[in-house]
Amino acid sequence: MRILVFTGKGGTGKTTVAAATGLRCAENGKKTLMLSTDPAHSLSDVVSVNLGDHSPKKISENLYGLEIDSQSLMEEKWEVVLKYLTQLFTARGFDKALASEMVVIPGMDELFSLLTIRQYINDYDVIVLDTAPTGHTLRLMSFPEVLGSLGRNLVELEKIILEELKPLRMLLPVSLPGADVQKVTDSLIEEAMEVREMLVDPTITTVKLVVNPEKMVLLESMRTLTFMNLFGFLVDGVVVNRLLPDEINDPYFVRWKQQQAEYMNQIDEAFDPLPILPVPLFQEEIIGITLLRKVADALYHDKDPTDTLTTERPFQLVQQDNGNYELIIKLPFSEKRELSIEHDRNTLVIRVGKYKRVLYLPTVVRDLDIEKANFDENELKILFIKE
Repeated sequence: MRILVFTGKGGTGKTTVAAATGLRCAENGKKTLMLSTDPAHSLSDVVSVNLGDHSPKKISENLYGLEIDSQSLMEEKWEVVLKYLTQLFTARGFDKALASEMVVIPGMDELFSLLTIRQYINDYDVIVLDTAPTGHTLRLMSFPEVLGSLGRNLVELEKIILEELKPLRMLLPVSLPGADVQKVTDSLIEEAMEVREMLVDPTITTVKLVVNPEKMVLLESMRTLTFMNLFGFLVDGVVVNRLLPDEINDPYFVRWKQQQAEYMNQIDEAFDPLPILPVPLFQEEIIGITLLRKVADALYHDKDPTDTLTTERPFQLVQQDNGNYELIIKLPFSEKRELSIEHDRNTLVIRVGKYKRVLYLPTVVRDLDIEKANFDENELKILFIKE
């Protein structure tokens, strides 16, 4: 079983890349499901099949697709809890319509779309996840862990509080949550943690970033890579989409090609050691199976999309017992005398001879000072300390 996740800034072409990947997997004989969690679905448009129903629809041999209606899914699965929370707010004097809006926790609809994976995990060989633009994806991918870590503590706290309040239940303005509410919340936490375990298992799930050779896209993708690394997701490749082909010689595109070449150098520096998968700009909009097959050919050639391209992670961040953080970066084939480090609040620039590596720093260490940096056995270890 494999889960292939594609994410990137809006407009980079990740839906096209995801659909081409799903098609190649299916044509390789694997029963494949493409799931879209993007609220602004475009997967149907790309494959020219309406995928908006509540169950997967066949697109071609071995290939199925579904655009998830996350709002409806949340209202269905979370109905008991939503009703209870609405009751709490209306008891405090809020208008019922307003209360209904207030009880929807940000990210819950996205969480339910992600939990859909559990429903189909045993029915398909491959699930290709076409996600929303990066900001939504970060929340989507982190929610199972956040919910799990908070939820378990909250459930225990809830049980203690409810036990203490039982003698006073007749005096309370609203009834205490019943067993049905507790059952739904407990079940949701368990399901979220199951999905979390699948997503961080590198033998099951890998993530590919889809980028264009543009400044804003590059910066956002660097942030995404940092996030994915911190939460334990294995990013095994970067797809650089819409590269101008070499055969374009029109003078109008000279500067565009120069800029793309410059950004390709930055992409190589920023994402090393991850494999870079270039995809050219095609002459027409990619719609339908025939053109998706061309994208798959350019992207994978004769390789299997389900192969993991690398298990190497760009860095590790380890929190020490005293609250300090150690950043561990693998720098194979480097020598200490070649190393130099530049640090500002957001980024860390590492130079090794003529090569440069740029890391977008996690939030937890941005305001910390570097106390020391050691290089030993091809690993650079940087200690961030609190004042």
